[in-house]
Amino acid sequence: MGGLLERLEQTKECWESIKRSLNSGVKLENNDHCLKILKLSYNHMPIHLKPCFLYMGVFEEDSVIRVSIVVKLWVSEGFLNPISGKSLETVARECLKELVDRNLIILVHELGYSRHHHIFCGASCSQLTGSMKYCKIHDSLRDLCLREAENERFYHVVGRHSPRATCSQRRLVVIPRGTSKEKVRNAMKSTPHARSYISDHERVRGLSNLRLLRTLKAYEKVGYGIFGGHKHSVGEMFELVNLRLLVVKADRCPKLPSSMSLLWSLHTLIVYYKGSDVNAPVEIWKMPQLRHVYLGLSDKMTFTALRLPDPPSDSSVVVMENLQTLKCVRNFKCDEETVRRIPNIKKLGLIYDKDERIEPRSVCNIECLQKLESFSCNCGERDDILQQLTFPHSLRSLTLTLNGGGSVDDVLEKVSILPLLQKLKLEFGRFRTGEWATVEGQFPSLKSLSLLGCWNLIYWMMESSHFPCLEHLHLSWMLGLKEIPAEVGEIPTLKSVSLAYCKESLVKSAKRMVEEQEELQGQVSFKVDVMLEKKSAGLQSLADPNFQVTIY
Repeated sequence: MGGLLERLEQTKECWESIKRSLNSGVKLENNDHCLKILKLSYNHMPIHLKPCFLYMGVFEEDSVIRVSIVVKLWVSEGFLNPISGKSLETVARECLKELVDRNLIILVHELGYSRHHHIFCGASCSQLTGSMKYCKIHDSLRDLCLREAENERFYHVVGRHSPRATCSQRRLVVIPRGTSKEKVRNAMKSTPHARSYISDHERVRGLSNLRLLRTLKAYEKVGYGIFGGHKHSVGEMFELVNLRLLVVKADRCPKLPSSMSLLWSLHTLIVYYKGSDVNAPVEIWKMPQLRHVYLGLSDKMTFTALRLPDPPSDSSVVVMENLQTLKCVRNFKCDEETVRRIPNIKKLGLIYDKDERIEPRSVCNIECLQKLESFSCNCGERDDILQQLTFPHSLRSLTLTLNGGGSVDDVLEKVSILPLLQKLKLEFGRFRTGEWATVEGQFPSLKSLSLLGCWNLIYWMMESSHFPCLEHLHLSWMLGLKEIPAEVGEIPTLKSVSLAYCKESLVKSAKRMVEEQEELQGQVSFKVDVMLEKKSAGLQSLADPNFQVTIY
């Protein structure tokens, strides 16, 4: 109600009209009364927001929804009005922000490896939509979405009340997962003109009959690389020449056909799969409409990836000006010509192999990507690649994975001066001397710092002023680090510290840090979460409201 009134004209007449609407529903059954009240928010919503809100009903009840997928779906469906000087993704996030401000969507913030959720509602999260990865919608609001979508014939939910003239439906949605195969097949046969197919259902043949499909999402991603839903064959999907968005989980990914360049409208291509790497045809460089490309699966144990050919030098190849996301690419050749083809890239994820012949100095060209905001690089055992990395000042998020234990001292010197960097994750890095000493003026904007498996880091020396904006600190498998610096607790912006599978002395030092802050200030503004691999009576006894201990 607060979110609704905040957006209405501040007049007595306007507020009294809302009061009358509320009073008129008092005698209804509780559930109907609740939906009637919630519908006021929908009725007073700007017309451009209504389809975005109704679309939230296509996700499973109580599901945690990835914000980036919501944004891509809204773009694919054509809900957004173009605004000069802004990408459609930016416009989508502004719409999401407005729905959050109206208290219709909840943003979910995942605190690293602890997997705890902190939920922010209403005006307090209006500045957080850019950094939040997940969102949720309340069950009652989702029910409203489904009811209004049915009334307005916005989409057809398989197994729900079947409206008349189903064949004219443009969007086909399969929820919940328990929907029978027969119902799905029948729905696909009765909606030959469907433009959108959204499903987490097991694969049902017949997609090739939906020749007009523009939007195809057929998987659900849950948490940290753990996938729900079922698998889909990719080959038949490349026959759907009208596709704008293809997001699937596949049992395998065949060689991408050279004919894929005939998918003139395709702007989002995301295929999660396990198996062998996929070689893209050279024709992929003739698809300037592509905005987001991610083929493979990258987690701690498995790396399946996309291999891109060198761009041809002939004049028919155009610059990929729309390309914003290119992730899970193996042995990417970052020469000057290739980098010139992707000038507006914002998210880049690379994997390098030890045995592949790649010129290490070529990765220096990453610095030329002046719009790059998020960069991840698994250098494996390629210490030569690691040492040659340079970064543009536009970078906001950086993940470096060093399976071979490459030395990170020199790289951290480069990283510490990045003016906009907010998130840094360092995995399996090696410190030459076993020490890390930060100095004044470094990490001016860093909000989240994650160190994982940096086993030989023993001493960390710092002052609270060295991390003036730090909010979240995550330390996992730091088996050498003896203590957490007490100065960490003096950082005024600190909100959380997460420790997972670390030394006992490190855990006890974190407890002392909490106690010192309680003595000095009478309260603690941050929480500490500790995850243990096995039971420890001594460490478990340290638990209190500000110091949570969990056995995993």
